[in-house]
Amino acid sequence: MLEMAIADFYAVQEAGVVRVRVEGDNYYIIGEHQIGSGTAYTKEEIEWAAITTVFDVEYVTE
Repeated sequence: MLEMAIADFYAVQEAGVVRVRVEGDNYYIIGEHQIGSGTAYTKEEIEWAAITTVFDVEYVTE
């Protein structure tokens, strides 16, 4: 899953910041390339992917 999260990060990066939608215990990387809700990740997967790719993460609940 980490590799998928990194790929999603690269697909939606903007100035090194990636927005992640929070729905309960699920986290979805926000990007127009996604259809539907996209891939659900754990918070730990998101944070490891951010560290690996040197991205900041903005969590949103919209």
